[in-house]
Amino acid sequence: SLLEGSLPPPRSYPHDDPDTCAVAKRPRKVPLDTGTAGAGTDDGATALSPVMQVQREAAEVLAPLFLAPGALVLQALERAATLVHVMEFSKLRCLNALFSMLNQSVLQVIAYNQAHADFPMESAQLEQFLSKRTVYALIWCFAGDATLKQRRLLGDYIRGVTTIAVPPPADDRSLIDYRVTIGGDWAPWAAQVPQVAVATHQVAAPDVVIATVDTVRHEDLLAGWLAEHKPMILCGPPGSGKTMTLFAALRALPDMEVVGLNFSSATTPDLLLKTFDHYCEYRRGPHGVVMAPAQLGKWLVFFCDEINLPSEDAYGTVRVVSFLRQMVEYGGFWRASDHAWVTLERI
Repeated sequence: SLLEGSLPPPRSYPHDDPDTCAVAKRPRKVPLDTGTAGAGTDDGATALSPVMQVQREAAEVLAPLFLAPGALVLQALERAATLVHVMEFSKLRCLNALFSMLNQSVLQVIAYNQAHADFPMESAQLEQFLSKRTVYALIWCFAGDATLKQRRLLGDYIRGVTTIAVPPPADDRSLIDYRVTIGGDWAPWAAQVPQVAVATHQVAAPDVVIATVDTVRHEDLLAGWLAEHKPMILCGPPGSGKTMTLFAALRALPDMEVVGLNFSSATTPDLLLKTFDHYCEYRRGPHGVVMAPAQLGKWLVFFCDEINLPSEDAYGTVRVVSFLRQMVEYGGFWRASDHAWVTLERI
């Protein structure tokens, strides 16, 4: 099945490809030891490196939530399909988002162990943290494109079918109002909202941002997906804070540079191509033409504002949106000047 293909058993993990999902194989951006932590034992077995040990334990914790009969992920996925979504519901998109969030969770464990080498996270704490993070991720990944009411419905459903410890039901809070600490405990997002003192003369300033529960948890979600280099769509009415939230999340990622593009009814793919020429450079390699940011080591994030405004052509196609989809789904585009395929890198 789709889940079985995405979640192989730990013993099948290859060790030489760092750019894959942690749930499926291992976290990216973490240097993996290609060797072992020590010499082989008398029976020929070899000891796992600390990073690989964390990944193996994580896979053992997560596998029953995906593959066991009546698995929580499968039940939540079926329930999410019955909710009202802003976008067309896709199980594959939901699972990809879930894998990204779980990948970040495993990276958090690895980072914790590296910072506490003398007292790494114990197996019981790891199980508690990852299982609760899965519950948290299910709501946002399966109902992130739904209304607050629909998210609450999914949260209440998960509370009723899971054996994982969750906060008790309350009239003023649901599961989406809590986060999971590295210690494996539930903590209200409200406690993370900073207290901001605004001077009288700054009250009307356009750049003053007052953090709320929504902005804090949305920034945390976006930062995780951006760190995984996942494209995303922010949907909401004017003034709902889409741009502000995105830029706040990007400020926490210094290896990314954002380029803002304002779409209108007359926007065409030429706008993107001209922007590429300004911020990127082309180079020809052994596998063809590659386009990458001019700044070494930087990722380029294109923020397309008002993406719903471009008009359809005579054939009912929004050309600039189709061009974006081609780049996202195929990782490149055909260059009109010489009909060469251009592969995107760090974009």
